[in-house]
Amino acid sequence: MPATIGHAQKVWTIFAKHLWCHDVIGDPGLCPVDRVMRDITIKELRTHFPNPTSKLLAKKIRGQAWTSMTRSTYFDFLRADLFCASSLGISVSVWELDRFSGGRDRVLNQSIPALKNAFLIRDKWAANPGSSDRDIVTGAFDDMWNSSYLNGSRGLGPAQSLAQRDAVRLFVEGWLETSFMSYPGNPRYGTMPFAVMEVGRLLRELQQNFAWL
Repeated sequence: MPATIGHAQKVWTIFAKHLWCHDVIGDPGLCPVDRVMRDITIKELRTHFPNPTSKLLAKKIRGQAWTSMTRSTYFDFLRADLFCASSLGISVSVWELDRFSGGRDRVLNQSIPALKNAFLIRDKWAANPGSSDRDIVTGAFDDMWNSSYLNGSRGLGPAQSLAQRDAVRLFVEGWLETSFMSYPGNPRYGTMPFAVMEVGRLLRELQQNFAWL
């Protein structure tokens, strides 16, 4: 099973979500796409927005697996999530944080700071609020690695050796840390096009460096 844009988007967005919830970076302008959020999105489109547009968006992502999505399918997921978020007047990152925490209403379940803290406390890999910079990054790496299907024990293994898995992790960790350090001051950061561009860049570099993925 080759590395896809589904793997790349989950790596980028989960890492960004952790840093954002710790207020290390601003709103990343994107959210993780996976089976859980797919099902939440479809249900929300049906429940809150019973119109032709929402029905079409739900139809496009129904039954689609994030691990094998194409670029086109990825944009279908983003359009559906953005539709739900914009209809509530919030960013897609805030919308996902609320929905992932169990919110299902037409208003946020809690304030944004409370949602961030709740995620950090609940997530098994996240560093607790107020942790050191190193612990924050370590928690983000651990969640990214264990949730992305790049660790060899799920979607891309078990043909990978331990050395191969370690090589991928080291590469991805270095790529993420270097990339996010370059974002402050970039006027495009926090926009959907910028986030999608970075996801695409990560996928290309994964495929170039690890042809066996």
